[in-house]
Amino acid sequence: MRLDRPLAILVFGSCVLAPLASEAQTLTRGPEQLLPASNVHLNNTRPRVAFTADGAKHVAWVAGDVFGQEGVFVASAPSAGAAYGAAVPLAAAMDGIRYGLGDGLELDVRGDRVLVSWEGTDFDNRAMWFARSTDLGSTWESAVRADPDTTKERAYNTGTLFPDGRVIQSWIVYDDVTGDPSHELRVQDANGDFLLPANPAAASPGLPCECCNADPIVLDDGTVVVAYRNNENNQRRMYVARSTDGGATFPASVRVDQGGSLFFACPSSPPSITAEGSDVLVVWGKVGGASATFHAMSARSTDGGVTFAPQIQVDDSDGLTAIRHPTVARQGDVAVAVWTGNDPVTGQPEIWAATSLDGGSTWGPEEAITGDGLGAAVSHAGVAISPADEIEIVWSDSRDGTERVYRVGATVDATDAPMNASLASGSAFPNPFRRTTTVRFSRPLDLDQRVLVLDVTGRIVTTLAGEGELTWDGSSRAGSPVPSGVYYLRPEGRSEAVRVVRLRN
Repeated sequence: MRLDRPLAILVFGSCVLAPLASEAQTLTRGPEQLLPASNVHLNNTRPRVAFTADGAKHVAWVAGDVFGQEGVFVASAPSAGAAYGAAVPLAAAMDGIRYGLGDGLELDVRGDRVLVSWEGTDFDNRAMWFARSTDLGSTWESAVRADPDTTKERAYNTGTLFPDGRVIQSWIVYDDVTGDPSHELRVQDANGDFLLPANPAAASPGLPCECCNADPIVLDDGTVVVAYRNNENNQRRMYVARSTDGGATFPASVRVDQGGSLFFACPSSPPSITAEGSDVLVVWGKVGGASATFHAMSARSTDGGVTFAPQIQVDDSDGLTAIRHPTVARQGDVAVAVWTGNDPVTGQPEIWAATSLDGGSTWGPEEAITGDGLGAAVSHAGVAISPADEIEIVWSDSRDGTERVYRVGATVDATDAPMNASLASGSAFPNPFRRTTTVRFSRPLDLDQRVLVLDVTGRIVTTLAGEGELTWDGSSRAGSPVPSGVYYLRPEGRSEAVRVVRLRN
């Protein structure tokens, strides 16, 4: 789904407005950098990144040693543009018990708490672990095992936090006799003990995808929402389950994809979920299907996951190469999705991204974040957005023969292509803005001169009046906040206009 619009000449009174071409959200990226903390380890993989409320950033990853064992490490930086500090081991390889496995590493932030959860081992079987910080990542508690200490085979862990800091973890457990997979989800009580497991997929047909993590999230009101992929006779379908009793029961599931995705092998493409308030966004990789194409897809719910709008396509590729490991982050109405996919020209796997300015209702063009033909080990991208709308993307690749973690910082650049170049003149600050922006035109306004605020179709949203410079608070003529997007402030009777980008909280 794209923001293409037909061209037209719109006439308002005696003012003829030049048409505007389609809007495109792209990322303005900084230099690509090796994560210094990953340079002291081997075989770094599955990095995950998050920002805390103070603007600090944290990245977690799994790293191996020369003996083939793995550990879980975290590094932090005080701001989006700062370099990461030393690696802190959360589960070191030398302890022989809690070494990490790359299939199940997750990083989550809630208030001043930071959670890293991972899939490890107890020598005989895989086990699900987590470590938590209660001081914005400055110090870390000892690792805790979340799954029951039994002999059942488990894999594909994910974890998240309640608003009060309690932990919720989900994984796949396999039947001892049949080997059939099912989901288990466990929630901490107020004392830190884990309750009996619940099955978020119990209300949906078929079995869980045998190799795809479920992804839980806790909304601000405590509702637990879990996205997962099911396998119904090799039809891989996407569902979301809700719990309003803190994760104890999941009485219903809603299917969020349309059409079949027929795939006879493990798709290695679990969903990713994020939310702002009760506004839920799910991104996943479409595999196979009747047209045998691969795409990154998304669906949005504005009622806490009860219902979802029809799915839309996030990427704009021809769908002939596999898309794996999609991940999505959101801050206000800005959403960024990243995934691994092969370059259509070189055939090499690269990291790709797409950006939305309206919470995932529409997406801008896909962009190659790596794009240098780095090799087959480019994989597992993570993404986060800071409170100041700064974007951090991390991934692993083996360009130097050893798998390392790399990062790049970015900001959203929402641009239009006006048919009349004289439209763009003057300045606005801040821009993009959330609450107010002050606009100054290249030629000062006359006394009480009317200024039209236009959306990208040329429709008048509101009118302002002022002298010299003026301030717009992002309200429409009716006084209600306008949606996120691009707007033009244009003095009546002139051809010039100032372009501003509105971001909603």
